[in-house]
Amino acid sequence: AQNPVSGENTIIRNAQQYVQSHVAEKLTVPVVAEKIGVSASYLTALFHKHLQLSPGEYIRRMKLQQSKQLIREGQMNFTEVSEALCYSTVHHFSRQFKQMFGMTPTEYAKSVR
Repeated sequence: AQNPVSGENTIIRNAQQYVQSHVAEKLTVPVVAEKIGVSASYLTALFHKHLQLSPGEYIRRMKLQQSKQLIREGQMNFTEVSEALCYSTVHHFSRQFKQMFGMTPTEYAKSVR
Protein backbone atom coordinates (compact mmCIF):
# COMPACT_ATOMS: atom_id res chain seq x y z
CA ALA A 1 0.00 0.00 0.00
CA GLN A 2 1.34 3.38 -0.96
CA ASN A 3 1.76 5.94 1.77
CA PRO A 4 -0.81 8.66 0.93
CA VAL A 5 1.53 11.44 2.06
CA SER A 6 4.33 10.29 -0.24
CA GLY A 7 1.77 10.19 -3.06
CA GLU A 8 0.73 13.74 -2.21
CA ASN A 9 4.34 14.86 -2.09
CA THR A 10 4.94 13.32 -5.51
CA ILE A 11 2.00 15.27 -6.94
CA ILE A 12 3.32 18.51 -5.43
CA ARG A 13 6.84 17.81 -6.73
CA ASN A 14 5.48 17.08 -10.19
CA ALA A 15 3.50 20.31 -10.13
CA GLN A 16 6.53 22.30 -8.97
CA GLN A 17 8.75 20.75 -11.64
CA TYR A 18 6.16 21.46 -14.31
CA VAL A 19 5.89 25.10 -13.25
CA GLN A 20 9.67 25.52 -13.08
CA SER A 21 10.25 24.08 -16.53
CA HIS A 22 7.35 25.99 -18.14
CA VAL A 23 7.68 29.25 -16.21
CA ALA A 24 7.73 31.31 -19.41
CA GLU A 25 4.34 29.95 -20.50
CA LYS A 26 0.87 31.12 -19.59
CA LEU A 27 0.36 29.00 -16.48
CA THR A 28 -2.93 28.56 -14.69
CA VAL A 29 -3.79 26.16 -11.91
CA PRO A 30 -6.16 24.12 -14.15
CA VAL A 31 -3.44 23.79 -16.81
CA VAL A 32 -0.83 22.57 -14.32
CA ALA A 33 -3.31 20.21 -12.66
CA GLU A 34 -4.32 18.72 -16.02
CA LYS A 35 -0.69 18.21 -17.06
CA ILE A 36 0.07 16.18 -13.95
CA GLY A 37 -3.25 14.35 -13.96
CA VAL A 38 -5.16 15.71 -10.97
CA SER A 39 -8.05 18.13 -10.55
CA ALA A 40 -7.39 21.81 -9.91
CA SER A 41 -9.29 21.65 -6.62
CA TYR A 42 -7.24 18.67 -5.42
CA LEU A 43 -3.98 20.35 -6.42
CA THR A 44 -5.05 23.50 -4.57
CA ALA A 45 -5.94 21.47 -1.47
CA LEU A 46 -2.55 19.70 -1.51
CA PHE A 47 -0.61 22.94 -1.91
CA HIS A 48 -2.47 24.49 1.01
CA LYS A 49 -1.96 21.40 3.14
CA HIS A 50 1.76 20.92 2.49
CA LEU A 51 3.08 24.33 1.44
CA GLN A 52 0.57 26.71 3.06
CA LEU A 53 0.11 28.52 -0.22
CA SER A 54 -2.02 28.16 -3.32
CA PRO A 55 -0.67 26.77 -6.58
CA GLY A 56 -1.49 30.16 -8.14
CA GLU A 57 0.73 31.87 -5.58
CA TYR A 58 3.47 29.32 -6.26
CA ILE A 59 3.28 30.06 -10.00
CA ARG A 60 3.46 33.79 -9.24
CA ARG A 61 6.54 33.36 -7.04
CA MET A 62 8.32 31.25 -9.65
CA LYS A 63 7.59 33.81 -12.38
CA LEU A 64 8.84 36.63 -10.18
CA GLN A 65 12.00 34.72 -9.24
CA GLN A 66 12.59 34.13 -12.94
CA SER A 67 12.03 37.82 -13.65
CA LYS A 68 14.84 38.66 -11.20
CA GLN A 69 17.13 36.34 -13.15
CA LEU A 70 16.18 38.01 -16.45
CA ILE A 71 16.69 41.48 -14.97
CA ARG A 72 20.11 40.45 -13.62
CA GLU A 73 21.12 39.17 -17.05
CA GLY A 74 20.24 42.61 -18.40
CA GLN A 75 19.34 41.44 -21.92
CA MET A 76 15.71 42.58 -21.79
CA ASN A 77 13.83 45.67 -20.73
CA PHE A 78 10.94 45.30 -18.25
CA THR A 79 8.31 45.18 -20.98
CA GLU A 80 10.16 42.28 -22.61
CA VAL A 81 10.59 40.55 -19.25
CA SER A 82 6.88 40.88 -18.50
CA GLU A 83 6.00 39.56 -21.97
CA ALA A 84 8.51 36.71 -21.71
CA LEU A 85 6.74 35.55 -18.53
CA CYS A 86 3.21 36.07 -19.93
CA TYR A 87 2.15 38.99 -17.78
CA SER A 88 -0.80 40.86 -19.23
CA THR A 89 0.92 44.24 -18.79
CA VAL A 90 4.25 45.56 -17.58
CA HIS A 91 2.30 47.54 -14.97
CA HIS A 92 0.77 44.34 -13.58
CA PHE A 93 4.22 42.74 -13.52
CA SER A 94 5.79 45.73 -11.72
CA ARG A 95 3.03 45.76 -9.10
CA GLN A 96 3.45 42.05 -8.36
CA PHE A 97 7.24 42.40 -8.28
CA LYS A 98 7.03 45.21 -5.74
CA GLN A 99 4.50 43.31 -3.61
CA MET A 100 6.80 40.33 -3.41
CA PHE A 101 10.23 41.90 -3.13
CA GLY A 102 9.43 45.30 -1.62
CA MET A 103 11.08 47.18 -4.47
CA THR A 104 10.22 47.97 -8.07
CA PRO A 105 11.93 46.18 -10.98
CA THR A 106 13.78 49.47 -11.65
CA GLU A 107 15.09 49.64 -8.09
CA TYR A 108 16.09 45.99 -8.27
CA ALA A 109 17.90 46.49 -11.59
CA LYS A 110 19.87 49.38 -10.06
CA SER A 111 20.76 47.30 -7.01
CA VAL A 112 22.30 44.49 -9.08
CA ARG A 113 24.23 46.56 -11.61
